[in-house]
Amino acid sequence: MGRLRQKGKAGAAKKLHCSLADFRRLCIGIFPREPKSWERANKGSSAPTTFYYTKDIAYLAHEPAFAKKLSRALGRGEWISAKSLEENKPVYRLDHIIKERYPTFIDALRDIDDALCMIFLFASLPSNPPIPPSLIENCSRLAAAWQLYIMRTQSLRKVSFSIKGVYYQAEVMDQTITWLVPYQFTQNIPADVDVRVMLTCLELYQTLLGFFYPPPLDAKRDENAAGQASEKSNKPVVPKVKVVEVEGRQVSGEDEFIVQPSKSEPEAASSLPTLQSLKSLPQSINTSLFAPYTFWLSRETSRPIFEFLIRLFGGRIGWPESSGGGSPFDESDKSITHVIIDRPVVDRSSETDEQRQRRLKRKDIQPQWDEDEDAEIEDAEPQTATAGALEATAALRAAELAAEAAGIDPSAFEKEIAKSQRKSKKKSSNDVDKAEADMNMMLMSNKQKKLYEKAKRSQNKRVLESTKLEEKKKSLQKQKRKQGQMIP
Repeated sequence: MGRLRQKGKAGAAKKLHCSLADFRRLCIGIFPREPKSWERANKGSSAPTTFYYTKDIAYLAHEPAFAKKLSRALGRGEWISAKSLEENKPVYRLDHIIKERYPTFIDALRDIDDALCMIFLFASLPSNPPIPPSLIENCSRLAAAWQLYIMRTQSLRKVSFSIKGVYYQAEVMDQTITWLVPYQFTQNIPADVDVRVMLTCLELYQTLLGFFYPPPLDAKRDENAAGQASEKSNKPVVPKVKVVEVEGRQVSGEDEFIVQPSKSEPEAASSLPTLQSLKSLPQSINTSLFAPYTFWLSRETSRPIFEFLIRLFGGRIGWPESSGGGSPFDESDKSITHVIIDRPVVDRSSETDEQRQRRLKRKDIQPQWDEDEDAEIEDAEPQTATAGALEATAALRAAELAAEAAGIDPSAFEKEIAKSQRKSKKKSSNDVDKAEADMNMMLMSNKQKKLYEKAKRSQNKRVLESTKLEEKKKSLQKQKRKQGQMIP
């Protein structure tokens, strides 16, 4: 007697002689259909079932034929035939699905957020049996190509650091695109995550992002983990308008056309630009924020993030060989103006005079300074923070100088500082406790949240009852004291 099967478990997968995982991968371009009579199609059953056209399933039926021929050749020992079959293995393409789903380029840009997040996620994952190294390498190249496009077109608008990673927001062809890039930490894939479904979506996203030919990359630099520096061509994509100086003022190469009201048509004045319409126009973005500066990355900083941000805003950046190859200059370069460092100050008693002179000409900055400047997009030079310095110490020194200039007694100033520090410490401890409680609530499941809220309600109820009893006790004691005073 054969093995019993539940009704409706085989279906289209049985006709294709493939597993459910293979069927999910194959049916990307095959859409489910809604039958005219649900009961008749499902044979009277009310169980949820997905229906497909028979001709669509028959179109996919060529897939198991190759596996059947290959296994038959291997079983008979026909090695030449098996090798020929393996070399001529059929490969399916997803180009037609991209064209059907996204008729125009703008439609593809509107749906590219998820594709970018998935590509950057798999580019940071370690290789394992389900995720081969070739897949990770392809995702890394697509991610580098996208960042090169954003850098050359200078389309980045916002940057934000969070616990999940770095959020970027760019504007491409008037479409706002937001994607998330994980931090460069060792990632562990959870056991309860079905990677096969994600790989199916990733296969479509790789075709979507790689639909056009990517920029040419230098193979040697790419092997040395050069990342965005692997590109061969360094010519800017956006042409610069020639600017000449005439009688002390700068004039661009193109004349600006100013619309004037028509005398013969008074109605045409209503279509002229107004002050409100000019305010709503997109403002110019300072894309040369870091152009006068040359940065050097220390080995403990995240190179991909800062290379992307600094090069995008016109700055030059270098890094040590331990962070990857392809650096345009080394640490001894005299043009370096800033050093991005994120470690305590080391003992410099053994440095030479040349090293000391070189260090004094540079400014040590923390990584957060670069992100803050990208978020604000200001042209003014910021106030750099040296490594290991604290903002609270700088604020305290400034307040001390201001108090001395105002003629305040130093002892009174110190008392006020100690009092404010106690208040801020108490407030910060309360804020930390509240933040920890909120974080714990976010990590709880729905069942745990309900139990926690129930316990908190009962606790608040007990506190309220005890408060009422205390108030009642105090009122009774007060009445007794009054009665004792009234007795002669």
